Amino acid sequence: MIEAVLAVDLGTSSIKALLVDRQGAVIARDRVPHTTFRPSPDAAEQDPDGWWKNVRQMIVRLAAEHSLQVRISAISVTGQMHGLVLHDDTDQPLRSAITWQDRRSAATLPDLLDRLPPHHHARADSSIAAGYQVAAWHWLGANAPHALRSTRRLLLPKDEINFRLTGRHVTDPSDAVGTGLFDVTTSGWDRAVIDAAGIAANSLPDIVPSGSVVGAMLPEVAADLGLEPHISVIIAGGDAAVATFGASVVRTDQPLLMLSTGCQLLQPLDKPPTTDSRDAVFWPSANPEGLPAWLRVGATLNGGNAIDWALRTFARAADDSERKGESRSNDPGPIFIPYLDGERAPDSGTSGSGAFVGLYSRHDGEAMIQAVFEGVSLGVADVAERMSIEIGVDQPLRVGGGGVRNRRWLEALARVFAQSLDVIAEPDLSAWGAARSAATTLGWIDPAADPDSWLPPMKRVLPARSDPVAARERLESFLRNANAVASVAGEHRR
Repeated sequence: MIEAVLAVDLGTSSIKALLVDRQGAVIARDRVPHTTFRPSPDAAEQDPDGWWKNVRQMIVRLAAEHSLQVRISAISVTGQMHGLVLHDDTDQPLRSAITWQDRRSAATLPDLLDRLPPHHHARADSSIAAGYQVAAWHWLGANAPHALRSTRRLLLPKDEINFRLTGRHVTDPSDAVGTGLFDVTTSGWDRAVIDAAGIAANSLPDIVPSGSVVGAMLPEVAADLGLEPHISVIIAGGDAAVATFGASVVRTDQPLLMLSTGCQLLQPLDKPPTTDSRDAVFWPSANPEGLPAWLRVGATLNGGNAIDWALRTFARAADDSERKGESRSNDPGPIFIPYLDGERAPDSGTSGSGAFVGLYSRHDGEAMIQAVFEGVSLGVADVAERMSIEIGVDQPLRVGGGGVRNRRWLEALARVFAQSLDVIAEPDLSAWGAARSAATTLGWIDPAADPDSWLPPMKRVLPARSDPVAARERLESFLRNANAVASVAGEHRR
């Protein structure tokens, strides 16, 4: 009988599952899409019951298909960060979950920040942004106060799945930090934010270390899923931090770039943040003891979503470019300002404007698409610049996430950074990280002693034209134009 772990990743657009054996070989994988409801253009909600239905469907299917050959030793759960799930006094969801993509709280966020003590760090940094759990809670207070009055518990998305499996209300630091309610200097809940938002402290889950055993699976749940009773359920962490652990990014000069709907840069740090470093965004890592305990984080909301917009908008040119495989000339083309959906960190904007700058009659739809790939990549380079990230000269930029399937995006990134990329081939990196977390907890591997244990396969992407001087000039031009567009639109970029 093969021992294996089952990793579950509650993503933004789908739920993924991996069945991985003790040697780190993927036995099986599954994916089930779920629906995001948009009652208004800036809204994003999902059904917690639908999450569980899909998780149950995947586990039942995998258990049935592999029950004769595989014994599942643990289930490990990760998922999308920031979202808000409300439970009533019977521990049933009160309403649809508000996810991180929801922008409605941008309108009420200034009021929430004004309620904080005058010198509270969140007034100036990006530790609370539109889409964060506390911001969504505050928006509900202004627009659906009856839901808040009926709330007994607040949970994050992945913690809803762990609750259904074990009956326990817990979270971990790497996900708690995305609520806006977590204090990185104390590694506990921030009382000032809790009071400002009017949240009952006993409605928040207990915080346990990433990689902890939440508890044994409830017997009735195990029976329903076709699994042995008392299987351990492990809380891996928030998806970005878990992906970083899954990619074995442990050097401070080797950040991880995650490409998805948005993009995130995550840089390992050995030392915890201090009160005088509040101008940057820091998260607890999902690493086990012995590896860097912190991550410095930068993000943009505009990644794959902006590329998808361009491909939809210039559909005929997209078809042409797919046949050609690359841009038709060395013309640098227009500059695309990619902030279609605001910005995130280290700068947080409540609104955003996209623009094409430097258009001429010679530029067709293909040139526009090329500009979007470059503009999104320049937006990531801007985040790296603001974070003061320095990539080691002997360290290619490590890249993961669903966006790595887009070769053209990778080529644009390599050119913009004038750097080689190590592209992680595992398509479900957060789920992989959750499996790696479970393997660590079970004692199958020791990543602190051997950081390359269960290292996912990678491929090297070289820049077609490696010209650091030209890349720097293009980034500076991008920044000048982004600031000009923000000024014309009446917005502000720090």
